[in-house]
Amino acid sequence: MTRVRFIVTAVKRRIAVVAYLKQHIPGLEVVWDSSGKCIGGYVKALAQAGDDPFVLLEDDILLTQDFYSKITYEIAARPNDVIQFHSRSGRDRLVGSRYNPPRQFLNHQCVYFPAGMAAKILAFSKQDAYTDWASPRSFSDVLTQDFLSQNRIRYWVSIPSLVDHLPDVSMVNAKRSKTGIKRQARVFFDPESQGCPKALWDKWQPLTATDNA
Repeated sequence: MTRVRFIVTAVKRRIAVVAYLKQHIPGLEVVWDSSGKCIGGYVKALAQAGDDPFVLLEDDILLTQDFYSKITYEIAARPNDVIQFHSRSGRDRLVGSRYNPPRQFLNHQCVYFPAGMAAKILAFSKQDAYTDWASPRSFSDVLTQDFLSQNRIRYWVSIPSLVDHLPDVSMVNAKRSKTGIKRQARVFFDPESQGCPKALWDKWQPLTATDNA
């Protein structure tokens, strides 16, 4: 199998988180984005990946311990599937790992795309619905959802989640929870604190320790 690349879309304000991710992910590539729209960085990451299999990461995540070993093991078991490694569905606790229909796809905190898929999504993204940033469909996860749906591709949800949201204000929508609780994984264990920015680590709490569980 072709080597899996790891690409994070990032903004300069989160350079400390990027440094943390680089500490734990060998060969991590960074796509710096100043567009102010998440789909902008996503499209740049797709172009950078080309035809290679790759893991897309966002710059507001906390890793599980031994993240790299865990994720490469899961990918090796399903190299031809789209795999989501961060989920906040209530079904995560009840059902565990599973295939989901394409219309349920949501969030790009940590997603694996098999060989050849980045180029296909990139071509799909050229439509006006995604290039016109005033369009209600010009969001990165909507683009992926539409692509998977049109091509009837189910995606695999891997439980437990291997990443979680850090308690930072969203760069896309500042009205989202500043604590990150509303965007956290339902099932996430063994957080990797080494190198994580202290201000964020000190505020982070697992969802299971809150009343929102």
